[in-house]
This record gives sequence, structure tokens and C-alpha cells, in this order.
Amino acid sequence: MHEVRRGARARGRGLLSGLLFEVGARDPRVFVAVAVTLSAVALAAARIPARRATQVSPLTALREP
Repeated sequence: MHEVRRGARARGRGLLSGLLFEVGARDPRVFVAVAVTLSAVALAAARIPARRATQVSPLTALREP
């Protein structure tokens, strides 16, 4: 089983290195950039509906079905 995992990891690294020009499979800058990008998207996905909800009167929101 370990041999299968090891082979899959090697193929995955080779695929990643082949797709990304001049980027290593373990490049810390890429990991940080991906983390920052995903965090920004998650923040926007949570903030936009929350901001809209604050503009509606609570009584109006509760009365409408």
C-alpha cells in the first residue's frame, strides 16, 4: 500500500511541476499566495450577504414569509 501512495505522490509532483512554469512542488510563496487568495474569497463570500442582511429592517425580515 505504501508503494502505491509513494508512486501517486511522485506522479502528482511531476504533474504539478509540469503544469506550473518555474514553480517547485513545495514552493512556500505559492502556498502563501494560495492561502491568502482562498482567505480573501472566503471573507468576501461571508461579508457580502452579511452586509446585505444588515440593510434590511429586522421587523420586515420577520414579517415576510
